[in-house]
Amino acid sequence: MARGDKQLFNQQQGQQLAWNSGLLHQALGENTAAYNSLMPQLQSILAHPGYSDADKQAMLDSMDSALGGAYGDAQNQLAGRAALTGNSAGIIPAEEEMGRAKARAMGQAAGSLAQSFANAALGQKDYALNALSGLYRNSQPLIATGLGSNTNLIGQQGRLAGIPGAGTQLLQGGINAGLGLLSGLGLG
Repeated sequence: MARGDKQLFNQQQGQQLAWNSGLLHQALGENTAAYNSLMPQLQSILAHPGYSDADKQAMLDSMDSALGGAYGDAQNQLAGRAALTGNSAGIIPAEEEMGRAKARAMGQAAGSLAQSFANAALGQKDYALNALSGLYRNSQPLIATGLGSNTNLIGQQGRLAGIPGAGTQLLQGGINAGLGLLSGLGLG
C-alpha cells in the first residue's frame, strides 16, 4: 500500500470507526433510557403481583355481603312463614340446612376468588418477566452488530495493508457495516 493510500485508508477507517461508535453509543443510550424507565415498574410488578391487599379485601367483603344478604333474606322468609302460620315445627332443621348451604356457597366463592387472585398474580409476573426478557433481547443484536463492525474494521487494517487499492475495499466494507447498524436501529 502506497504511503498516500495508507494515510487515506487510516483517515477513512478512523471516520468509519467514529461513525460506528457514535451509532453504537446512541443505541446504548436509547436502550439505557428504556431500561431505566421500565425497570422500576417491572420490579414493582414482580415484587407485588396481582391485586393489592385492599382490592382483595374489598372483593371478599363484597362476596360475603352478597351471600350473607341472600341467605339472610331466605332466613327472614322462613321465620315470617312460621310466624304467619303459627307453626314453628321444622324451622330449626331448615335454619341448620340453610346455614350449611351458606357455608358451602361462601367456601366455593372464596375458592373462586383465591383462584382469580392467583391467576392475576401469575399473569402479571409473566408480563413483567417477558418485558424484562424483551429489554435484553432487543438490545443484544444491535450492540453485537456495532461491536462487531468496529472489531472488523480494526482487523481488516492488518490484512489489507499490503494490498494496493485496499482502502477502497475497506471503505465499502465500513459503509456496509454502518448501513447494517442503521438497519438494526430501525433508521435505514
